[in-house]
Amino acid sequence: SFNLESKALDGATLFIDGNGNTLRQYLYNFNEDAYTSNDISVLSSHLINNPLDMAALDGTSSEDSSWVFIINQDGSAAVLNTVRAQDINGFTKWLPYVDSVRPENNTFLESCSVVGKELYVVAKITALIMGLQLQLSCGILTQSLIRL
Repeated sequence: SFNLESKALDGATLFIDGNGNTLRQYLYNFNEDAYTSNDISVLSSHLINNPLDMAALDGTSSEDSSWVFIINQDGSAAVLNTVRAQDINGFTKWLPYVDSVRPENNTFLESCSVVGKELYVVAKITALIMGLQLQLSCGILTQSLIRL
């Protein structure tokens, strides 16, 4: 079971299903007069794999779409771009940097959070420089920089 906190976004509640690879949208359906829990990652569930963290970034006055970031255990992320009012959901995989020549130089995404309109991502950067292995963890992305 995955104990990730659910996120409110665009009038719905988003949560990771117990199987660890499904993002569900919990929403009241007036036609059925009941709450429904639809799988919105049905075509992209392969991008969600043992999630560690999840953050939701609301749209702005100049950007209609909202974003959901799901950090996976392997250091990658699944990113959802969504406009619920138009039933638009598009997932993409966010792969951090891995040096193909020197695989000891790499980046793993570890955590994410949204404060206000800014996305904070903690990334573990490992590099071998002059025989020393260095590690650094930090990062910030603003909505204006997110163009995946």
